[in-house]
Amino acid sequence: DTLSAWLDVMIAFPVLLLAMLIVAVQGASLWSVILAIGLGMSAVIARLTRILAKRVLQEQFITAARTSGTGWAGIVFGHVLPNIAPM
Repeated sequence: DTLSAWLDVMIAFPVLLLAMLIVAVQGASLWSVILAIGLGMSAVIARLTRILAKRVLQEQFITAARTSGTGWAGIVFGHVLPNIAPM
């Protein structure tokens, strides 16, 4: 799907090149480094989160929650996020 394709493009883009581009545009500063690292790693974190969420969404307790009438927000915040968050 579209999200997977976008994440593949972001992961394939060299992080060092992105960091150099950000520093060239914004100047050398701590915030430029933070922005470069954050943008560079966001695709990896998003892909991992997506994989874990898809795995949790296939569990039987999610089916039970849907059957009992739990809404989308209740499933995400009550079941998916607590099961993919690091302890």
